[in-house]
Amino acid sequence: MIAAAREAGGEADLDAALLEEVTAMVEWPVALAGRFDRRFLEVPPEALVAVMKDHQKYFPVHDRDGALLPAFVTVSNIDSEQPETVRAGNERVIEPRLADAEFFWRQDRRRALADRLEGLQGMVFQRRLGTLRDRAGRIAAGAAALAEGVGADADAAREAGRLAKCDLLTEMVGEFPELQGIMGGYYARGEGYAEAVARAIADHYRPAFAGDALPGTPEGRAVALADRLDVLVGIFAIGQAPSGDKDPFALRRAALGALRIIIEGGLDLDLEQALAAAAGQYPDAIDAAAAVPTVLDFMMERLRVYYAGHGHAGDVFEAVLARRPTRPLDFDARMRALRAFRERPEAASLAEANKRIRNILRKGDDVATEPEPGLLEAGAESALAERVDALADAVGEAVRRARLRARPGAAGRAGAAARRLLRRRHGDGRRRPPARQPHRAARPGPVAVPRRRRPVPAAVGAGHAMTRRRAIHDPIDTRLGALGGRLDPIVHWPHAPGSGDPMRKPAPGMLAEIARREGNAP
Repeated sequence: MIAAAREAGGEADLDAALLEEVTAMVEWPVALAGRFDRRFLEVPPEALVAVMKDHQKYFPVHDRDGALLPAFVTVSNIDSEQPETVRAGNERVIEPRLADAEFFWRQDRRRALADRLEGLQGMVFQRRLGTLRDRAGRIAAGAAALAEGVGADADAAREAGRLAKCDLLTEMVGEFPELQGIMGGYYARGEGYAEAVARAIADHYRPAFAGDALPGTPEGRAVALADRLDVLVGIFAIGQAPSGDKDPFALRRAALGALRIIIEGGLDLDLEQALAAAAGQYPDAIDAAAAVPTVLDFMMERLRVYYAGHGHAGDVFEAVLARRPTRPLDFDARMRALRAFRERPEAASLAEANKRIRNILRKGDDVATEPEPGLLEAGAESALAERVDALADAVGEAVRRARLRARPGAAGRAGAAARRLLRRRHGDGRRRPPARQPHRAARPGPVAVPRRRRPVPAAVGAGHAMTRRRAIHDPIDTRLGALGGRLDPIVHWPHAPGSGDPMRKPAPGMLAEIARREGNAP
């Protein structure tokens, strides 16, 4: 087949689906190159390719620049002794097909796109949601409203939205439905509309499938988004959401396409506000506004599918979803930042410390949201509080600007700063946890006595708690060893790359046993 295309002076368009279909149709494949009249190249190449692939199962031939040549490759099911006869027969068959496409092209251009708007009034989109004429009006208004957010010209976006569905009434699209939008762009360009309008009409169905290209212009993205958000809000508002494998309006594909346009197109749009704007285009009889939260949840679930396809872990998605960001671009930045964070060596210990803090706060009845300076002891605690306040402002600004990727080494520098604060506090450089650590699950040991813990006053500062821990640590360690007790290692906090020094804690029940043997049991 490649050799036959080169014989025709170009390269064959080896469409994978068509190649598989032809392979199943023939038992003794023989590729032959054929040609057609050059005058047909005046017809848009997409129409000629549709004729060759859909009707004739031919492979189009392009030059090195991608331009369509007046040639094709056909696959015969016989190794004929007269290949020229077979070639001539295929050239004769395709001629009337191409002539039909040429006729449609000429016939459609006799009537302007705008003149077909009234014809859309007779095409019902959905009984309760109106006709395609109504839908075109909503798309036009929605595209104009989205224009500023996507960097498009509002007038061009509105005009493209108004004319986007007009080519559905053309002869060419009636014969080749896959050319909808594409032919509208050609017709608009031929009528003298601005290039931005023509390209927006041609691109507004993109992406049509997984991996398809996005609309190439801001106006095209505005119209494509308005189209998808309109159908999502409308269909959900009348209670016809997808269920199981039933999705007659292709809402799953529409949601995923809209999300791709926003994320991969780098559009900083608030999805909830965009859906609310789309809902505002419907009449009061359709309570579209009430469907916005449901549509937003539906699109978040499609976003789960999107990230799963890109290799992101499900728990990372759940962690970001818990914050309920309504800007998909912000959602994407958080996903990437969290994924990068998990790859850092200090991620596990920081996550564990954060979880521990949350559990402690969750048990409090009345937890203050701001620190009380009077409870902080001079030195390390005050310096740490000041540092946290300074970082809080920087972190808040970074989140607002969606600058979520940490600078290389930032976590390591933060860990080093925390260690310096602790050394200034304790003097000996030994790293201690900031507060009493909850014991882990008990492990079997030589002594199994229920452990009792005295309550620690809430006003006792972390520094004081660490000092008391240091005072009792060595003698307890010595006595436990004498009793043959088991010592459980715990990783200290704060934790920085390379810091693996463990502190030791007694196995459950050992402290009570020491007190009992020395006659000091409570």
